[in-house]
Parts: sequence; C-alpha cells; structure tokens
Amino acid sequence: WAYYAQHDVTFAAQDTFVYMWGDRMLEMHHCRTCGCFSHFTVIGETDAKSIGVNARLMRGLDPKNVPARINRAAFRRESEDRAGALDDLNRAVETAPADADARRHRAYLLRLLGRADDARIDLDEAARLRPNDPEVWHDRGVLLYGQKKYDEAIADLDRCLKLAPRH
Repeated sequence: WAYYAQHDVTFAAQDTFVYMWGDRMLEMHHCRTCGCFSHFTVIGETDAKSIGVNARLMRGLDPKNVPARINRAAFRRESEDRAGALDDLNRAVETAPADADARRHRAYLLRLLGRADDARIDLDEAARLRPNDPEVWHDRGVLLYGQKKYDEAIADLDRCLKLAPRH
C-alpha cells in the first residue's frame, strides 16, 4: 500500500463499487471492470490527510518518487515478492542516496534475505546521514544482535533509548 493525501491522488477510472465493513469508517473501492481493490477513502471526507492506494496497480511510477517506491517495496515484501521489493529499494537508493529511510528499508529487506553485511553498510550510512534518528540505531542494534555482536548491539540500542526513551 502507498499512502497519500487525498488531494494528491487521481484515479484513471472513477467508476468503482464500494464495500464497507466493521465500524463503517472506510470505503473500500473496487474496479467495476476487473474487481481489483484499488484504494480506500475515509467516509465523509473529500480531502483526507491519508488514503490508501493499492501500489501493485500503479503504472508509470515516477522513478524520483522515493516514498512511493518504499511503500511499494513494503507491499511486495509482504506479498513474498522480495526480488521486486529489492528492485524498488535499490532504485530508491540510486535515486536518492542520501535518503536514510530508503537505506533503512533496504537494510531490513537485506537482513531478511540473509545479507547482513550489506544491511550493515546501509545502516551505517543511514546513521551517518541521520545520527539523531532513534529508528536507525534500533535497526542497527537488531541487526548486530542477530550477528551475535552483543556489545555493539547494546550500545546501539542504548543510543536509541537515549534519543527516544519511550522507544
């Protein structure tokens, strides 16, 4: 899923059918032609801060749109398309090498793929780019713990907690 402000999104097809369930606060839109779940909106809002868009249906994704690539990579990773996720994250890092979030997300996927050394390179760079981001230090601590580098892991997790005591 990719999340955008409602005013930033335009859909090629406006003809959808809507399904609602549970507390009936969201409208789940489905294409009338193919039945795909295309997006969801907040009931009663025409300019919501965030709506969800099925990133798998995106065509012509702007290669400079790093957040959209990160979102699509997360969706691909969760649907077991790890090669597609890695491709999106590689392109995000190539497009914006100084984007610490792109590096963090790629490091997470690389760790899942058993490529801890490559993940460490991305997390080291993310830490250099954003030394005051507790998420970076948390992610590094988790990676180092998995590598049985306990002293380094504890140091990184301590730094995370100093930056964000409630983390």
